Amino acid sequence: MARTALTVTNIAVSIGLIVWVLSGLSLSELVIAATTANATLLALALSLHGTGLMLSSVRWATLLNMQNLEVSLKAAVLLTWIACFFNAVLPTSIGGDVVRSYLASKQNGKVMETAI
Repeated sequence: MARTALTVTNIAVSIGLIVWVLSGLSLSELVIAATTANATLLALALSLHGTGLMLSSVRWATLLNMQNLEVSLKAAVLLTWIACFFNAVLPTSIGGDVVRSYLASKQNGKVMETAI
């Protein structure tokens, strides 16, 4: 029961934060910016960001696997994307790393080793 309440609270907070962020945007200005953007530069920026996140995932999975903390590349990619979200939403950049380490420790049961 407590786990369900925590999940519902997490979802409510996430939705609240998304609504709060989006409430400051003007839809018409967003449409104008999207239609006037250079599609080539936008695609390049998105692909470079995705490539950087993939390299970060590979590096993190390699480091964990070298410490005998088995994490698949798929899990490392998912955890890196989750960490990226929390880094964007939380006031510090440390939050995403904490979340990523915590979720990785749930897979292997080694909290301190995963955080290092």
